[in-house]
Amino acid sequence: PADPKFTFADMAALQLHEHVDDVADVVETAQKEQKIETKLGVIERAWADLVLDYVPHKDTEMFVVKPSEDVVENLEAHQMELQTMIGQGKFVDYFRDQVARWQRDLGQVEAVLKLAVAVQRQWCSLE
Repeated sequence: PADPKFTFADMAALQLHEHVDDVADVVETAQKEQKIETKLGVIERAWADLVLDYVPHKDTEMFVVKPSEDVVENLEAHQMELQTMIGQGKFVDYFRDQVARWQRDLGQVEAVLKLAVAVQRQWCSLE
């Protein structure tokens, strides 16, 4: 508690020692939720800073998307982390919508990158 007058006697009066299992459950839930929240923050910061690379195609003025290793590695790692989070049952409940949004968004990033690379490969083969 933030109350500077809160003493050990006040805590003892709460009789938390009679609810050890309940307190342990609350602590475990809080710790696991905090880990999920931290990982979601890491994912959000990473994708806020990632940039797609465009490189010139041969001797033309055309540019093609070149997914960097950083983008691909982050995409794979973060998709795995999000899948692991979903498997954490009740601990992810509070963040379920946010995790699902990130799964959807990263799935779309993956699909668009694969499509862009495939289209570019076909386009390049036409030359």
